[in-house]
Amino acid sequence: MQGDFVEAREILAQMRTELAKRGGGMLLANITAFESVDVELLAGDPVAAAGFAVEGFKQHEKLGEPTFLSAAAGYVAKALYLLDRLDEAD
Repeated sequence: MQGDFVEAREILAQMRTELAKRGGGMLLANITAFESVDVELLAGDPVAAAGFAVEGFKQHEKLGEPTFLSAAAGYVAKALYLLDRLDEAD
């Protein structure tokens, strides 16, 4: 939120890589679906945000976690809305 998107992206990329090496799980799904999306939206890159949102949603779906899955769906919809992909967002 301080505007240092390069550093934020680097930190998140390192976290995603490390968590993937450890087997992924809920923390990887959350960082992908939420924090990575937030950074990209704040940076003004809804295309990257949508990519992370969809990836994070799929990770939550695979984990079978309904609580976070519904929140991840909202993040997907938000990113797709910003890309004017309204049918997909719905």
